[in-house]
Amino acid sequence: MVKVVKSDFIKGAGKSRGSERKFIRNRLQLASKRARILKRLGSMGLAINWMEWLVEGFNLNWILWVWL
Repeated sequence: MVKVVKSDFIKGAGKSRGSERKFIRNRLQLASKRARILKRLGSMGLAINWMEWLVEGFNLNWILWVWL
């Protein structure tokens, strides 16, 4: 389940309760969509995370030089 932080509502404090409810529903839908995508990717998602970690950890040019 996604935590809906109270500070998320501070921006829209003046709005009605209905928009707050809609905001929560959108957050939950986004989260479930992301979960489905991650589930479908599975190990590929892990590989992508690993790649991102590599890119953050090292210079991209260095990685390309090693691969090519």
